[in-house]
This record gives sequence, structure tokens and C-alpha cells, in this order.
Amino acid sequence: MKNRVIFKSLILATCLSAMLIAHGCGDTASDAADKTDATNTDAEETSDTDSNTDNTEDTSKDSNDISTTEASEEPAEEPADDEVDAGAIYQQYLDDALEYDGELFSAKYSFVKEDFDMIPSAYYYDVDEDGENELLISTFYYGFDIYDVRDGELVLLDHGDGTSDTCSVFYGEDHTYVSHSDFLHEGRQILVLIRYDENGDVVEMISLSATYEDSESGTYDEGSQFSYNENAITMLEYEEYLSLYQAVPVEDMEEAEIDESLFD
Repeated sequence: MKNRVIFKSLILATCLSAMLIAHGCGDTASDAADKTDATNTDAEETSDTDSNTDNTEDTSKDSNDISTTEASEEPAEEPADDEVDAGAIYQQYLDDALEYDGELFSAKYSFVKEDFDMIPSAYYYDVDEDGENELLISTFYYGFDIYDVRDGELVLLDHGDGTSDTCSVFYGEDHTYVSHSDFLHEGRQILVLIRYDENGDVVEMISLSATYEDSESGTYDEGSQFSYNENAITMLEYEEYLSLYQAVPVEDMEEAEIDESLFD
């Protein structure tokens, strides 16, 4: 499987400063004539000040009106396609109103009804930690087919490939992983955990395995072979690693609506 790591960083720094200056003054007269002149002068200055204040307020009001008008004329930023259309696209696919890879939902998953006499179930869960749910369709023995929406298009993120490669969802170490596992066959236990980013690229992969083909008890023991990311480990280390990751139960997922009449 292709394994690419994309790391992106963006640092934005802003700096704002403000300065306030206060100023005050007062006049005093020594005789009655001066007081009269001062009074008349103060009155004229007051009148001029009021007039200037009115003009300032009018100018400020006009400026605010212009600013408000300009702001209201700017078009609102539209949400991304994934945010707007993902849920609708998933439902269209489940309703047979949209094809994936030239095939309708009911046709692609008719084998679940034919082979297991079951209606396929579907769930929503954020498996790539992008804050948006993906569509998980259960295929019974083979685990989930996991769909995502990118650029308004339905894409298959990951899927199971038989009973020796069951696809599920695990959580551990503060991350969500898509898992590929084989715990159904004798002589081995294999678990591969894949962490995807929002672009569908692999950012982390963990593999755990226990091999015990010659075990008479049918289970592993201290003499079995264990590995973590292809490095040999002990049975105790294997069990400690295994305990860090747990399968996400479907009860923790949002169930999707499926029209069962499509499989009649």
C-alpha cells in the first residue's frame, strides 16, 4: 500500500498597538469687563466647538455608513464541497441514486443478501480525523468498505479483502485507525493499523503479529513468534501493544438509513 506522509504547517502572527492622548485647558478674568469679554469669547468658542463636533459626528456617521455598505456588498464565503455535500452524496449512493465505479449500491452489495441472507448495514464515523464522517458499509465477514467524499466525488478510502483481510476501525493512543486483520484462521494473528489524513494519504502504519502454526493447543505461547513493525518482540510485549488499541464498536457509530426494499 502506498505510504505517503504529508506534513503541513502555517504560522500567522499579528501585532496591534494603540495610543491615547488627553488634553485640557481653562481661562481666568480679573475684572468685570474682561469677564464679559471672556464670556462672549467662550460662548463663541463653544458654538464653534459644537459646530465642529456636529460636523465630526456627521462625517463619522457617513464613514460608518460607507463602511457598512461596503461590508454588506462583499459576498459571503461559501463552505467547502465536503462540508456541504458529503452527507447528501452518501445518502444518494445508499438510495441507488448515484453510482460508484459504474455500479449502484444495491448491485454492488447484493452478495451480502445472496451469500449471508442479510441486508448490508451502514454507519457514519470519522476515520481520518478530519472532523467529517466517512461512510462505512458492512460486508459481514469482510468488514467495512469505507467511502469518503473529496472535491464533491465519492471515493473508496479502504476496504476488506476476504476473511484473511477484514477491514475495521480501531482507536488507541489518541488516534483513529483503519485496521486490516486476520484473527479467524489457525496459527496466526495479524493486525495492521493505518492512519489516514484528510487527503487519503497514509501518515502512520503499525503492524502486530503472532505466528504459532505448530502449536498443539491452537493458541500462541511464549515459544511462538511475535513482531511489532516487523521487529521481533516477546509475547509480553505483543500483548502490551495489542492492549493499546481497541476496535470501535458499531454502537459508537451513527447508523445510516438503508432502503431494504432495494434488496427484495
